[in-house]
Amino acid sequence: MYKLLTLTLLLTLVSCRTYKPHNSTLPSDTYTRYVALLPTVQDSNGFVDTGHCDSILHTALISVIPGTNINLSAAEIGPGQWLRRPANYPECFESGESRSTISRDMILGVIWSAVANKDLEMLERLWEYGSSHAWIMGTPFYHTILNPNMVSLLSRAIEKLGGEKYIERKIPLTFGDCDGYVCHLTALQIALYGYIEGDLSSGQINILKKLVDKAPANVLFQALYHKYTNGDYSAVKRLMAKYPTNRLPTNKDWCDEWPVQRTEVSQPCDTPKQHSGGELLFIIWLIAS
Repeated sequence: MYKLLTLTLLLTLVSCRTYKPHNSTLPSDTYTRYVALLPTVQDSNGFVDTGHCDSILHTALISVIPGTNINLSAAEIGPGQWLRRPANYPECFESGESRSTISRDMILGVIWSAVANKDLEMLERLWEYGSSHAWIMGTPFYHTILNPNMVSLLSRAIEKLGGEKYIERKIPLTFGDCDGYVCHLTALQIALYGYIEGDLSSGQINILKKLVDKAPANVLFQALYHKYTNGDYSAVKRLMAKYPTNRLPTNKDWCDEWPVQRTEVSQPCDTPKQHSGGELLFIIWLIAS
C-alpha cells in the first residue's frame, strides 16, 4: 500500500510539473534587415500575402513585432467579425478562394496580435460577437465555429489584459495527433498559452516533442520546444542560417510563403514570387518574449 501511494504521488507531481520559458535575444542582422524590408511586401494597411486567404494569420503574427505599422482591423467588417484579408480585396469565400469567410486559425492570429499589442478592446469585440453567435464566426457555420481550445485561449487572453474573468478560461486545452498545417496551429496555440500563462504543462511539452520529432527542420517547432525545455537554441540558429541575409526570401529559396505552416520541407520553385520572411520575425520575437 505504501509503495502504491508513493507511486501515485510521484505520478501526480510529474503530471503537475510546469515548464518555464528560457527567453533569449538572438543577435540577428537578418532580423533587422527583414524589419527594414517588410514595407516592400506590405499593402497600404500593412498586410502581407494578400493574394492568398491566410493573409490575416500571417499579418497578425507579424504585427506582434514593434514598429511594423499594421492596421489589422482593415479585415474587421463589423465589431468582432473578421475576414481573411482586408475588405477592399475580393472576399475569399465568395470568390471561391477558400472554403469559409474566416477560420479558427485566422482568429488565432487575431488573438495573438491583440494580446501582444495589449488591445483588450479587440479581444472584447471578438468575445461579444462569438458569444452572441454561438461561437459561429463566419460562413459557412461548420467551418467557422470556435472550438473549446479557442474559446479558452480567448478568455485567458482577456483576463491577462485585465478584462472579465470568464468561466471558459478554465477549459483545458486538448490536442490530438496532427499533420500538415494542423501541427502549425497546434504549435501556435501552445505558444499562445505559454505566452499568456507563463509556463507549459508536461503534456504540452510532450506534444511539442512530437512536433519536433515529426518535423525536425521546422524552425518554429524547434524554437518553441527548446524555449520551454533547455534553452538550447543551437538547432534553431542552424535552421535560421538557411534564410537569406541581405534580402527577403523568394520562391528561389522555397515556394511556401510561410514555410513553418507545413511539416514537410518547402522546396524552391521557378515561379517569381517575393515572401515576407514574417515567420522568422515572429519566431525571433517569440524566443525573446
